[in-house]
Amino acid sequence: MTLIRCPDGWNGECFFQKHLDKKSPPSVKPVPIEEDGETKYYVAVNSLAGLMYFVQMGVLEFHPWGAKVDNLDRPDRMIFDLDPDPSVSWPKVIETARLLRELLAMLELKAYVKTTGGKGLHVVVPLQKRNDWAEVKGFSKTIVEKLVQVQPKSYTSSASKAGRKGKIYLDYLRNAKGSNAVAAYSTRAKAGGPISVPVTWEELESGIQSDAFNLTNIFERLRSSDDPWQDF
Repeated sequence: MTLIRCPDGWNGECFFQKHLDKKSPPSVKPVPIEEDGETKYYVAVNSLAGLMYFVQMGVLEFHPWGAKVDNLDRPDRMIFDLDPDPSVSWPKVIETARLLRELLAMLELKAYVKTTGGKGLHVVVPLQKRNDWAEVKGFSKTIVEKLVQVQPKSYTSSASKAGRKGKIYLDYLRNAKGSNAVAAYSTRAKAGGPISVPVTWEELESGIQSDAFNLTNIFERLRSSDDPWQDF
């Protein structure tokens, strides 16, 4: 995974980290990956102790790959990142997530949704590790381009800032090997400590905002609600 470290807090200097330091403790699992002709050791966390180590190191955001350590070449999830231009209304973002869900359902794929803690949504599909990264990325690109074709004034698949004005950027590039997306229940390096949180489709339809959950109210949510992704 990739970490966003902010030793002086969210409003201080933050930086990315994806490789392990040599002094990392036993609670942190190094994952060897061939990169540019040499072996690099990536960050992986599989214990509370490892998680707490990074929290103590000033990590505010955790961004995992779409694959598990036991099979890095076969993604176990497909992610669609809905990133709206500031001028786009929130109901339009919700509508887009719904359309995406319906399209995936036609292909017999069950979709889940979570807030990002920012301004958008993640629509996530669990996979059975049958396909490689290129296949998953290509498939997600086809889905996105279909939506862009149907509503070209509303959506774009281009990462170019110039072409995103007034539109929702449908980002399928999260499905490339080495790419990542913020984890469910990760904090974000923003004022107020917003958190990326799984929600039900019913909650989304009720208008719940992407920054609805934060360090102040997340514990009440966890106490009072079932896990929306319990059968993920």
